[in-house]
Amino acid sequence: SQVELTGSSAFEYVHPADHAELAEQLGLRLPGAPRHVLLNKGTSSLSHVTLTRSCKGSTPHPSHGQGPTMPSSFNVLEIRVFYISTSSVLGNRGIFFVKEPHYWVIHLAARLRRRSSSSGGGGGGQAPASPASPCPSPPVEHPLLGLVAVAHALPPPTLSEVRIDCHMFVTKLNLELRVSYCESSRISDYMDQTASDIVGKSCYHLIHTEDVAALRLSHLDLINKGQCITNYYRWLQKCGGYIWVQSTATITINSKNADEKTVVSVNYVLSNLEMKGCILDLQQMPSLAEQTTEISTSDSETEAK
Repeated sequence: SQVELTGSSAFEYVHPADHAELAEQLGLRLPGAPRHVLLNKGTSSLSHVTLTRSCKGSTPHPSHGQGPTMPSSFNVLEIRVFYISTSSVLGNRGIFFVKEPHYWVIHLAARLRRRSSSSGGGGGGQAPASPASPCPSPPVEHPLLGLVAVAHALPPPTLSEVRIDCHMFVTKLNLELRVSYCESSRISDYMDQTASDIVGKSCYHLIHTEDVAALRLSHLDLINKGQCITNYYRWLQKCGGYIWVQSTATITINSKNADEKTVVSVNYVLSNLEMKGCILDLQQMPSLAEQTTEISTSDSETEAK
């Protein structure tokens, strides 16, 4: 409850493997970790994997008894999106993959808040150069007031059925994000593709090139946490262009074979077709050629009549 959480350390409720990632977002130093663990851009799942292996179970703390600090070059207004596993009294009554029972994955969209500088010109990026040296001093670090976040729990891992509303369809994938199943009756309602067009293909081959890096980070979060919500990404269409999609993915385990894991992805279609006819990938070219041939044939028949 709110009363129990207020005044308590957040690390008491966060899974030990996620202490490193939470420390990065708060600007805290891990015991024995270098100063550069604080990242410039949001969270990095790659760094999370490295830090959790080396510092798993260790509780971060501010260095030298001081509060967390942040270099003035940091973009305070930048939204930082990350996932942590928090303890839950509801427990795990399903067959879904979570780190341990009684932990749920929480999605946070956060922003760092910096204490206002009492000195004049506190918004500067670097300390002024001394008269003896023309080179500027290292970036000034300002104390952090804290981190403000909006958090929501991902769909409960015990949830075995999901209500599918309009503009949604379900796919099943392996851990490499290769599609093994797709709802053929629904995907055709929103795209110019059928289930047979995407089954057997990797999700990385179905999306816009500029969204591959973000999907890779979501993929790593999925492997590490068991659940994730992707950023908005562009799903390429056969006849050119793309539509915007967002996916919520969960790793499930076969009750008869614990080694068999499947990713269940609920995909939300967020837009209509954009940039229709614009070729963004080589796989779109044959479909465009077929469409052009059909249009030419239709026009010829009309002229003949």
